[in-house]
Amino acid sequence: MLISLTYILALLPRRADALLTELQRIGPNLVIISGDLTQRAREEQYQQARQFLDSIRSPKIVVPGNHDVPLWNVYDRFFHPLDGYKKYISAEVNTSYIEDGLAAVGLNSTRSFTIKGGRLSKEQLDWARARLSNRPEETFKIVVVHHHFIPPLGFKKGGVIADAREALVVLEECGTDMILSGHTHRCYIGNTLDFYSQARRSIIVVNAGTAISLRGRSREAKKNTYNLIEIYRDRVLIIHLIWSDDRQQFAAFSAHLFPRPDNRTPYLERIDLSDSKLS
Repeated sequence: MLISLTYILALLPRRADALLTELQRIGPNLVIISGDLTQRAREEQYQQARQFLDSIRSPKIVVPGNHDVPLWNVYDRFFHPLDGYKKYISAEVNTSYIEDGLAAVGLNSTRSFTIKGGRLSKEQLDWARARLSNRPEETFKIVVVHHHFIPPLGFKKGGVIADAREALVVLEECGTDMILSGHTHRCYIGNTLDFYSQARRSIIVVNAGTAISLRGRSREAKKNTYNLIEIYRDRVLIIHLIWSDDRQQFAAFSAHLFPRPDNRTPYLERIDLSDSKLS
């Protein structure tokens, strides 16, 4: 079982406490945080993010987001863009997690020369290829990156990651099953064929909203969400959870079921679970 979330930023204490309680109860195999741990890469914000991460007992993959690069301090932005991240979060900005049946890599897509956009270098893609290729056939392969490869439906602000299609070709060749991202401040669950109809391999795409900050956008404005992912031999179940003010907890909102190994046509594009509670 995996948990996918993003946007720690300015913590909402009640939501943060509820999320940590739920993580402790579930005990996921892996927690994935796809960037924007801070609002403006300030030291006190990194300290707060580190404290939150230390409260999560499960293994984690974390990648930086564009908010984790200094914005107003131009010198630090270009010459020390991720010093705070490396000091408080991880010395490595490209990471991996390999266990029986699961191979996940996290790639840093932030760049100093762009305010919002992202990019992956050839060296990063080669690094990911080396860790994802030649795995047993049953291995489920995940790539975590902050910037999105597919824009959520109706999302007009900002484009996809630079050279997205070229990067996807490499990920297809590696046998990638799922891409987890953030950046758009709202959830999207689908697959690469939704946007790239000629793709050679369908890759499930899960774009996380904001879990414990007020940075949600569009239909998730002022909302807090995260995704729970369960991987089975023949299917992948993704449950989208949203904060309920009435219940003071995160509650299941929708479910999405994809077949393995082709990840292509979902069995269930969306089931409304908004009146149900987590079991």
